[in-house]
Amino acid sequence: MSLLLHDAASRPIDASPHRRSPTRRQRRVIDEQHPECAHTGYHAHTFLHYDHTKPYANGGTTTIPNLRRLCGPHNRARGRDQQ
Repeated sequence: MSLLLHDAASRPIDASPHRRSPTRRQRRVIDEQHPECAHTGYHAHTFLHYDHTKPYANGGTTTIPNLRRLCGPHNRARGRDQQ
C-alpha cells in the first residue's frame, strides 16, 4: 500500500515527471479521476491504458494533469494518428 501526497487544497500531488510510465501512486490518482475511457461518448471501464495527453515523445511529462485513461482501441488509434 502507498499513501497519496496532497497539496494544501487536499488535491493529490505528483512529483515524478521524468518517468515514461506513471508510478503506482499516479495510477491510483488517475484511476480515481478518470474511471472510464476519456474518448468522448465512450464509457469503457475495463482494460484501460494510461495515455499522455501531450505525448511523452514530444516532451509531454508524466504528471497527473498530462495523463488520462483510454481503452485499447482508442489508445492505439491515437498512436497511429501521431505518426
